[in-house]
This record gives sequence, structure tokens and C-alpha cells, in this order.
Amino acid sequence: MRKLLFLFILVTVTFTNLQAQKSVIHFDNTVIDDVIYDYQNPNSFSCEIPFKNVGDAPLVLNSAIIRSNALKVTYPKTPIQPGNTGVIRLTNNPNGGTSEMVLGNPEKKITIRYNNYEDIIILTVKVKTINTEVENNSKEREPNPAYDIVEEMPKFSDGNGNPYNYIYNAIHIPSGDIENNVGVLVNFVVEKDGSLSNIKGKYISKGKDDKFYNEIIRIIQSMPKWKPGKQGGKPVRVKHFLHIFSDKVKAYKK
Repeated sequence: MRKLLFLFILVTVTFTNLQAQKSVIHFDNTVIDDVIYDYQNPNSFSCEIPFKNVGDAPLVLNSAIIRSNALKVTYPKTPIQPGNTGVIRLTNNPNGGTSEMVLGNPEKKITIRYNNYEDIIILTVKVKTINTEVENNSKEREPNPAYDIVEEMPKFSDGNGNPYNYIYNAIHIPSGDIENNVGVLVNFVVEKDGSLSNIKGKYISKGKDDKFYNEIIRIIQSMPKWKPGKQGGKPVRVKHFLHIFSDKVKAYKK
């Protein structure tokens, strides 16, 4: 009888201890700032987010989900033992396209679920979209390259400071003559004096409308000077871009 009682107590204590053990995932930072995404070279995008199992049981990641077509997330499929580390990786989704990033959606949320079912982790990745293919058409400017990112980025200084409203108001084509579903991306450089140079456009949609495209280029070429970007308190040349969509223009003009 005593032997059975001893075995019962031993099993109960062991089961209780097992229940008390659990995995705990720890990230040094749950907000990751200034992750660079070059939409002209999307496959170069990579972001690694390390974590550690600070619990006393093996950690098993059940899922890591991101609401994005342009990016994909991967995570370790094998258990992470107590005290060990792992990495969540965010990379380009080659089948997702880049239009989502061009449109500007700087914050991406990753939802982490693991075998400590009481705990759900939300990671915030702040993406900075850049373009490295703005061409320098003037050889005189080659020794004075344009920056992708500076401490104080250029700003449109006319009116309410919104370059899109300026462009929409300056379009002379009647709304009824503009095709639907047309997107135009225009790259340029904001010079030290605020003028625009190296203006280059391209379609970012299946739909095309040459009248609309040429009108956008004409307007940007004739825009008032911008407030130049600054680095170390001094004006510098900075690459910039605007994306104009025919549907937004037509809705604005209604």
C-alpha cells in the first residue's frame, strides 16, 4: 500500500513539474526600423530578426504570418532548446510583385505563434522603399552623386506641400479621355537648389495611356522648386520618385 502511494505521489509531482515547464520566446526588439527595400532590385531585400528561447522547455514555432504579397517570412521548423537562439527571416516574394511596395506601405506586421499558447508576439517591421536606378544624365554631376536617404528628405514647397495635388490640378486632359488602371512611376533627382533633374518615367501597370504618361512627365518637368534635402545641415542632391495613378486622378477631378 505504501509503495503504491509513493508511486502515485511521484507520478503526480513529475506531471506537475512538466506542466510548469514552458517555452518563452524573447526578441531584443519587436519594432525593427529602417529596413531598406529597393524596388528596382527586390531580390536583394533581406531582414533577419533573431530571438531566444528564455523558457525551460523546447520552443516550437507554429506559424509566422505577414500580411503582404511582396514579402514572405520563414522561421525554424525544428524545436529551439532552452537557452538557444533562432532567426525569423523576411525576404522578397518573387511571385508577389513590387507594386505594393512602390505604393508605399512602410509598416509590416508579423504575427508569431508558438507552443506557449498563452503568448502571441507581434513584430513591426518599418520598411524604407528606395530606388537605386535613377540615372545621372549629366557627366558634370558624376563627381557629385545623389543620395538615396538623407537626414532631411526633400519636400515639395508649393501650396500645401502635397506634390500629388499639384500634379492632379495641373493635368489638362479631361477625365473622360484618361484610360483606367494606368500607373506611372517617375524617378528624378532633387538638386541642391530644389530644381528637378534626371526625370525618367515608366509604366508600373498593365494599362497604358501615352497621353496621360506624357502629361505627367510635362508637369513634373515644370514643377516649382522643392525644398532640397540636407545632410549634416547642408543641401545635397537626393533621389526621389512619385507614382501617379489614373484612377486617383479621375477620382480627384470628380
